[in-house]
Amino acid sequence: MLEAVPRRLDLNPGAMRQRRKVVEHPFGTIKLRMGAVHFLLKRLPKVRGEMALNVLERVDIHLVQMNALTRQRSDMNARGVCS
Repeated sequence: MLEAVPRRLDLNPGAMRQRRKVVEHPFGTIKLRMGAVHFLLKRLPKVRGEMALNVLERVDIHLVQMNALTRQRSDMNARGVCS
C-alpha cells in the first residue's frame, strides 16, 4: 500500500496540490485556535482526544453561526425586509 501512494501521485501530480486546498483550511483554522504550536498532551490516545475536542469545537462554532444566520433571515422575512 505504501508503494501505491507515490505511484498514484506520479500519475496525477496536481492531486497533492488539490488535497492541500481542500483540507488545509479546516485544519489550519483548528491549529490557529489551538495556538498553532503543539498539542498540550502527550501520547497518541491523549492527542487523539485533544484533537477530537478541537474538531468538535469547530463544528459547534459552525452550527452556532448557521443557527444565527437562519434566525436573522427569518426575522428579516417577518419584517418584510427581504423576500
